[in-house]
Amino acid sequence: MSSLSIDAVISVFPDLNRTEMVRSYLSQIPGDWEHWPISGTTATNMLDKGELLRQALGRRSYDIRLGQDLEERQAFSEQALECLALKMPDEGRFLIVAPSLVPFDLVQEDNRAWGLTHIFSHLLTDKVTDIHDCLRRSVQPIELHLDSYLLVCPMAMDRAVPRHLQDIVTVAASLEKYLPVEIWLQPTLPRAISALERRDVSWLHIDTHGDSLGSAIMMGPTRSGSNLVGTGELPNEVYAPLVLPIGCALLATSNSVGTEFIKRGAYSVFGPCSVFHSLGIANSEEGEANWYRNFFTALLDGVDVGESVRRARQVSGGGILKFAWMILGTSALVFAK
Repeated sequence: MSSLSIDAVISVFPDLNRTEMVRSYLSQIPGDWEHWPISGTTATNMLDKGELLRQALGRRSYDIRLGQDLEERQAFSEQALECLALKMPDEGRFLIVAPSLVPFDLVQEDNRAWGLTHIFSHLLTDKVTDIHDCLRRSVQPIELHLDSYLLVCPMAMDRAVPRHLQDIVTVAASLEKYLPVEIWLQPTLPRAISALERRDVSWLHIDTHGDSLGSAIMMGPTRSGSNLVGTGELPNEVYAPLVLPIGCALLATSNSVGTEFIKRGAYSVFGPCSVFHSLGIANSEEGEANWYRNFFTALLDGVDVGESVRRARQVSGGGILKFAWMILGTSALVFAK
């Protein structure tokens, strides 16, 4: 198992004021990580290229599936390597704090993505003044008792696959021998929202849709978009420690649903940072099932969230899209039976 200790917190803010606020907050939290500040023009360029890459992942997802790489990925990788190559070890665990996504998971170095060799988690914030509690929870290892797994599927199926054969449903059913599992198929809007307030759920997995900026999430039984709800309609507190909101761009920005889940109490949120088409993290139903099976099996074995994601990436297909599904909050969350 990888070390649960954060090696470094990387802050990426153009202005020194927010950089110093992050430094001040970190000094108040026990830990021996380093702080690697990126500021000024370098931070601006990195943020701009990171956002261009995030957008390109959605715009050209079909090209990616055909095996093509992205020029935006190359440009971002060059920027990251120029800034961090001398500091970045061969492996390690890092938290990135920034106003928008800085997708170090996607950096390509010597034909290998950093997301295979390193563990990254992200904390997205514009203001910085409101992140002290989130920052504390994101840098410290957390071990919790494993209670149950709840899979919520608000929408109707959009592929010619019977629901009982859908990748996530078959994987969820196979986990019943290890922990209590519930599967909600097209629940009412109030019931789906109530899942966020369940105190007995360790893993909350929502198979859904998001809008292009991830600021609204489909929580009702429809495909029309009428049950897309914004963060103002979601509970003020989220009790599930690990949330997987699997829908377009739900981890995209500092105003996204995934970011709000972290602010409202979730320890780790894992999901896509960009728009994706059809199968997202792999190129087939079998590939999707294999990804989730490896991820949940690692969690059941007591492996932390970050290492579980890294292992699943190593054994699954899906090309570079699997690096566009990222962790918000802590990567060092462990569940004990």
